[in-house]
Parts: sequence; C-alpha cells; structure tokens
Amino acid sequence: MPREETIWVEATIAQCQYLQQSAGPSPNFYDRTQNDRFVPGTKPTLIKNAKIWTGLHNGTQVPEADIFIDKVLLMGVGSFGYSQLEAYGSSLEVVDAHGAIGSLYLRIVDVHSQLGILITRRLNSRVLRQRTAILSREPRGHGFEAWMV
Repeated sequence: MPREETIWVEATIAQCQYLQQSAGPSPNFYDRTQNDRFVPGTKPTLIKNAKIWTGLHNGTQVPEADIFIDKVLLMGVGSFGYSQLEAYGSSLEVVDAHGAIGSLYLRIVDVHSQLGILITRRLNSRVLRQRTAILSREPRGHGFEAWMV
C-alpha cells in the first residue's frame, strides 16, 4: 500500500478506537496537577471576599468565601490561612472581590447566558485572563455580567 493510503488507514483505525471509548474524563483526570489550558507563567490567584451564589435554598444562600485557583484548577473555596498560602510567596496574586456576587460552576462545560452580557473594562483585568469563567449575577436581577477568570 502506498504511504498516503497507510496514513489514512491508520488515522481511520485510530478514530474508530477513539469512538469506542467510554464518555467522560480520562482515568487520571482527578489526579492532574494543572488544567489543559494552563499557560506557564500564569500566577496562582486568591480571590478574597467573594459572595458565592450557590443556587441553594431558592437562591437565597449566598455564603462569603475566598476562592483559590492554581494552574487553572479550582483548588478550594473557603478561607485560607497564611500557612496554606505561604509557599506561593510573591507569585500569589490576590484579588479582593469586595463582596461581589459570583457563581462557580464546577464540572459543567459551556455554562453561559447571552442575557444582559455587558462589555466593560473590567473584562480586561490582567489578573483574570486565561482562567475559568465565573458569571456574576447582579442581585437585583439586571442580568448577568461575565468575568473571565
């Protein structure tokens, strides 16, 4: 068989094998230490004083917490002491959310709304690039505003 046909046949067989795999994350997905979209040089980020809209209790449960992201992975939500963060030193970027309301969508792909998307300068924050999307909902129901974090 000519080389071009061999490449096509190999690609077809590889695609068939791929399609036979079960849907879902790879076996080592939960053991990974960085997101596939991680760009070297991206600093770990601690978002402090965020109100997190969980949707629980008819949307009335809005706890305040800190959000820690490292290598584009959500490392934790809660409060973090100095001893937990000291290893990051000056590479840790700290952002104060000042009680802004946001929604974290874990393990859900392409959650978005086109309702009331606002284009603002805040979307250009250098701290909030190359990260996961967090949507914030204005508490009086004026739509959604996207923050790329």
